[in-house]
Amino acid sequence: MGMRSDARLGEQRVEEGVISPNAVQRSLERQRRLMAIALSSVALLAPLNTKAADTARIQVVASVVARASIESQRLPSHVVVSAEDVARGFVDVPVEIGVRSNHAVMLGFSANSRHVARIDVTNGSAYVAQPAPGMRSQRLSYQLRLLLAPGAQPGRIAFPVSVSLTPA
Repeated sequence: MGMRSDARLGEQRVEEGVISPNAVQRSLERQRRLMAIALSSVALLAPLNTKAADTARIQVVASVVARASIESQRLPSHVVVSAEDVARGFVDVPVEIGVRSNHAVMLGFSANSRHVARIDVTNGSAYVAQPAPGMRSQRLSYQLRLLLAPGAQPGRIAFPVSVSLTPA
């Protein structure tokens, strides 16, 4: 989508559907308040010298903090381990995770059971790159391979996986 070269950044992002007009207004108001604080600080800190310069330079720097959250998880409450799974040494389990972030994220899957030695992601990547700026929601589907610990027995176990999310 081609953007007008004279369009402001906020207008461009609204046209792209990345941000709402209300969010732009809130950001502009925040920017105005920060500028007022910066100018007030310069005025208060300027030396009381009549020979001082009539102008002062200030530099305002802003950064976007990486944010990420897990919106939803479709995880089984338990896993059934069959005798065939024990003989094979693993169980494959599908999971679905909803992620909302403004940055690339790293999903972590860790075993929290003595029945599982390790977890492998057999499809996709646990690293999710955000293709565009702004908060985005994504539904991610994974096939987790639960590598069974030595001595694992057939049966039903509580879902042995914890999921974590970190902005990358």
